[in-house]
Amino acid sequence: MKNWPSDCKPGHSAYLLENGNLLRAGALMNPPFRVFGGAGGRIQEFSWDGELLWDFTYADDSHLGHHDICRLPNGNVLLPVWEQKTRDEAVAAGRRAETVNKTGLVADGVVEIKPTGKTTGKVVWEWHAWDHLVQDHDSAKKDYGEVGKRPERIDVNFGEGTIAAMVAKPEELEKLRAIGYIGGAGQKPGRIQPDWLHINAVSYNAEFDQILFSVHEFSEIWVVDHGTTTAEAAGSKGGKAGKGGDLLYRWGNPRAYRAGSVKDQKLFGQHNAHWIPKGLPGAGDFLVFNNGQRRTGGAYSTVDEIVPPVDSKGQYKYIAGEPYGPETPVWSYSAPKRTDFFSSFISGAHRLPNGDTFICSGANGTIFEVTAEKEMVWKYLNPVLGIPSPGSSLAPKLGQLVPPRLHDTLELTPEQRKALNALDNDMASQLDKFLTEDQKKAGNEPGSAAPSDQPGQVLPASMLARLKLTDAQQQQAAALQKEAEEKLDKVLDEEQKKQFKGMKDKPDGPPRQPPPSPGPPGGGGIFRATRYPADYVGLKGRDLKPGQTIEEIVAAAKPKEK
Repeated sequence: MKNWPSDCKPGHSAYLLENGNLLRAGALMNPPFRVFGGAGGRIQEFSWDGELLWDFTYADDSHLGHHDICRLPNGNVLLPVWEQKTRDEAVAAGRRAETVNKTGLVADGVVEIKPTGKTTGKVVWEWHAWDHLVQDHDSAKKDYGEVGKRPERIDVNFGEGTIAAMVAKPEELEKLRAIGYIGGAGQKPGRIQPDWLHINAVSYNAEFDQILFSVHEFSEIWVVDHGTTTAEAAGSKGGKAGKGGDLLYRWGNPRAYRAGSVKDQKLFGQHNAHWIPKGLPGAGDFLVFNNGQRRTGGAYSTVDEIVPPVDSKGQYKYIAGEPYGPETPVWSYSAPKRTDFFSSFISGAHRLPNGDTFICSGANGTIFEVTAEKEMVWKYLNPVLGIPSPGSSLAPKLGQLVPPRLHDTLELTPEQRKALNALDNDMASQLDKFLTEDQKKAGNEPGSAAPSDQPGQVLPASMLARLKLTDAQQQQAAALQKEAEEKLDKVLDEEQKKQFKGMKDKPDGPPRQPPPSPGPPGGGGIFRATRYPADYVGLKGRDLKPGQTIEEIVAAAKPKEK
């Protein structure tokens, strides 16, 4: 097996390019932005021999790259980006006030980045979902209109997390049933979900100059025009399709634009939506890993091939008031016993040159190949279980008072997160002045947080044993801890202080309900897997002799006993 060592964990996709280089999304160790599943912030490109050719960071306290990347024919890279909106901004856009708390709302966009140096890049094009909203909640707010008559627009009050928050009110529950957002059975109220859209995949079609998104929280795939200027992409006119940045096509959940009900939903928390590339069987169709979470009729996964209703000019057929076609996939794989194939999150699939389909059931680490007739002809379980990765959001970090995973629990406002990030940087800078290089190296080694690692500590307890502080350093650390507590006290409000004290008294937090099963047993989790044929141009002339086994690489990656 060949591997490319890096200083950061995945964030999350990786691709072997036609020149033999590896392009990967990387995750920042301590991102300035709030953390959700799929957080990234870095893009790295390595040569075949492992030289780091490009290492670009796209993150600040208002945005963060995440999940996926897509190399364009011109050498630029498409990157999905989370974008912070304040509560006031969300409500002003017509968002229902009860579905957004003081942490605000996180929308999505995509940017096109042109590499300009080894660590630099320039945004040359961008698209933002926030520019293409519709809402029928408040006629005094912007973008007011009939959702069902604007399928090219995005309902700011739709989304699985939004619906879960709305059902807390009986009168709202009945309204949701009336418009088909939920079925007849009662749905329990859920916590407010700030990650509104959660785009988890991006794909590009060079023939039409269009971009495809997988929108997890809507259970939809969307297509937008890339043949626009950035200004046109913010509006509804111009571009190759003449519709600016409005949606050209959407499929999977007609509830999202009032053209159907629960029974009409086709996608359920899907991943890895993409155009099947030219030269492969099914070229031009969409292939999607349909995870099946909250699927009508029970939880099971499918891999679905969709033939879009598109003409030779990239125009999509649509009948007003009806769901976008097609009615059903042209091909779909599920296990003979449906529940034997289920991955509740991550995962992917792609078409092979021989017409077979390569499937990654990510939550249970199972990758396999099926024929067009749906016969499984190859299967592999990932043996990698729990390799420590640098930058884990659960690992204690030097100077970090409140781990990012607790930010939403505390309902920190954007201003508070900004102040907290500045405080963390200040504490890390002061630690840097009195810790030795060996101590800093030991303190930054990957490791899991221990029960004794209470939040609010500039030096987590699990680190102290390996840092071996001198008496003088212990005094400096104690003084710094006191300073940190005083400054943190000024960042949090009274309710947050009480909540944070509870977290310190019980670091693991309140008892949680066990999460739903991710699927049948298998191997270690995999975000996505890609199989490249032996004649792939990126492998031409490369040394493909067997190297270390995965098991050997895992053993070498484990921290040595101290």
